[in-house]
Amino acid sequence: QAVRSIIDGLKDGDEVVVVPMAGLDRRQDAAFTRTFAVAKETLDKIRPTDDRADVVRALHVTDGLLREAVHA
Repeated sequence: QAVRSIIDGLKDGDEVVVVPMAGLDRRQDAAFTRTFAVAKETLDKIRPTDDRADVVRALHVTDGLLREAVHA
């Protein structure tokens, strides 16, 4: 619910990306979107897993996204 409230607080023109902390497939593309419904759909697809959270990998993915962002 906390993530949903953050998304709900965004304004037109804001960009958001959902990066899972566990179960992030190397082939899975995380990307910024201005369509908040897409971010919520991505959030809804995240399921509990027995995998360990890979914080370092999630931060690397996020770092790469921010480096490539046009409006960062």
